[in-house]
Amino acid sequence: MKERLLDILACPYDQHWPLELFTFEKRELKNSKVPKKNEKTGVVCSFYCARKKTMLGEEKSSQAGEEQPNYEIDCQECFSEEITAGILKCPKCEQYYPIISEIAVMVAPELRKAEVEKEFTEKWAEKIKKALEAQKDG
Repeated sequence: MKERLLDILACPYDQHWPLELFTFEKRELKNSKVPKKNEKTGVVCSFYCARKKTMLGEEKSSQAGEEQPNYEIDCQECFSEEITAGILKCPKCEQYYPIISEIAVMVAPELRKAEVEKEFTEKWAEKIKKALEAQKDG
């Protein structure tokens, strides 16, 4: 999964956006191509840059003073990495969605494959716990 998806992914439960990303593992991609930039934002993303954790376009005026992303630097870095494991967390309802084998599993816990979920949770238990605690503290 690319960080770029946080520009468009919302919580399936309550439609809150943007979600928070906690990366547990990623891999580097060689010779990755960066899509054309959005003319309104100057970067690939249209609404939210997960790398800089900042709103873009019309939303950015409410976040004055935040460092804006740079197409040549930030978009290149974003597209040269693939998140292989982590979680996406909704700060509103506190549901979390695992990123397993590069895929964000955006379904309710009861609809996930129990065996795959158990394996993921056991492997990343400490990092999941820290991510969920960080959310409550922050």
